[in-house]
Amino acid sequence: MDEDGSHRILIIDDHPLMRKGLAMTLNAETDLKVCCQADSGEEALSLIEESGPDLAIVDISLPGMSGIEFIKHVHLLRPDIKLLVVSRHEETLYAERAIRAGARGYVMKLEAADVIVQAVRRVLNGGIYVSAEINERLLMGMAAGQHHLTHSPLEVLSDRELEVFELTGRG
Repeated sequence: MDEDGSHRILIIDDHPLMRKGLAMTLNAETDLKVCCQADSGEEALSLIEESGPDLAIVDISLPGMSGIEFIKHVHLLRPDIKLLVVSRHEETLYAERAIRAGARGYVMKLEAADVIVQAVRRVLNGGIYVSAEINERLLMGMAAGQHHLTHSPLEVLSDRELEVFELTGRG
């Protein structure tokens, strides 16, 4: 947290326009401040030590280290930093993976700015943020005694297998 009481946020996304738009949205809030931005997980790791963010907003698709790998790494080494995924990837495939890796929330990039701000605040306040659909799905699975809710064959793939599958589809 900064001297003025605002929460420090690191944005990690390989699209400059997304980083800029998200930074403008968050910096417009009096209690939030984007302290740094990175376009890769590797760059973000070095910025974490320099700037000490309270929250890192992470995309799933990053050059080099994937967002899921980054989340696992930071969650292990710096559990004090809260992690929120903001991604274009289908949440039914990635939200549970991200939460299991150590993220405290998952938001689709197509959501309105106020939803992303709401997710940021919930995660900063110690909560978990997922869409109502994913929340329902996770709770129904828990009630049924399932540890993983596999509705798609893709959901049984490991993180690396899913990444290879996705890259194969791109050509």
